[in-house]
Amino acid sequence: MQKGLAGMFLLDDERSGRLALPKTYGVDDLPVLVQDVTFDGADLDHGHGFLANTGFLGERTMVNGTLAPYAEVGDERVRLRLLNASTARIHTFGFDDDRFPLVGTDGGLLAAPAAPNRVQLSPGERVERPEPALRGRKDTVAVPVGSTVRIALRFDGPSDPGTPYMYHCHLLSHEDEGMMGRFVVVDKGQRAGAPPGHAGH
Repeated sequence: MQKGLAGMFLLDDERSGRLALPKTYGVDDLPVLVQDVTFDGADLDHGHGFLANTGFLGERTMVNGTLAPYAEVGDERVRLRLLNASTARIHTFGFDDDRFPLVGTDGGLLAAPAAPNRVQLSPGERVERPEPALRGRKDTVAVPVGSTVRIALRFDGPSDPGTPYMYHCHLLSHEDEGMMGRFVVVDKGQRAGAPPGHAGH
């Protein structure tokens, strides 16, 4: 993440394709990857320093790998696909008019647009801004220090006792220290199988 290896998959389907959302990539459909960085001369500084157990906290902000970025747009509706690509920092996004129409989160498009004044994203969280929508799941959750979160999931697809799903902390230093796990989905009465081995893992 600190060497510019952050990216975003843009996933759309037939239903989202029929919605009146901007669709011209780079013109009115803009991915916005926000990442905090610190430089040591012309090179990125990868030291953790303060809050080393939380992760890297940079002194400057890059957007799409650029310092002081901008995008020229007219008065047309623009779709912003925001991703917090930082390893530890929580970012808050908003506009001067205190309006932040929200149509999607990291789990897909919402059943109806939401209208918060601001949106706060923890590492790995994603949101989309402008109007109409569909669905509404969330797969990234901020967990403040000293708190707990209960997660309820429904799996509608076929079970596969030999193929695990993964969960992990998006603070990369936490993940590196073992804050991650795996689980499998089984049918009632079925036992979990042994996941396939991976050399070096």
